[in-house]
Amino acid sequence: MSITFVTGEAGSGKTFLITEKIRSFAANGRKVTVIVPEQFSSDAEHKFYNALGISLFNKIKVETFSRIKYLAQKRRTFRKCSR
Repeated sequence: MSITFVTGEAGSGKTFLITEKIRSFAANGRKVTVIVPEQFSSDAEHKFYNALGISLFNKIKVETFSRIKYLAQKRRTFRKCSR
């Protein structure tokens, strides 16, 4: 698993770069999770759906920071209880 941070000024091509990387990874069967701030989650899903089409969109996950935190805490709690 690798994590990639994409930064840059407005209009520098971040969304295009991310979409092309996601397209490539999803088309090759790799798992892709895109983490976005809560306020942009529905907008991001809409943009990726339109850019990738339904078949590739269904191969990715768009998650929020809060959801990732919740899943990590849930996993940690489960591990504590199962020992």
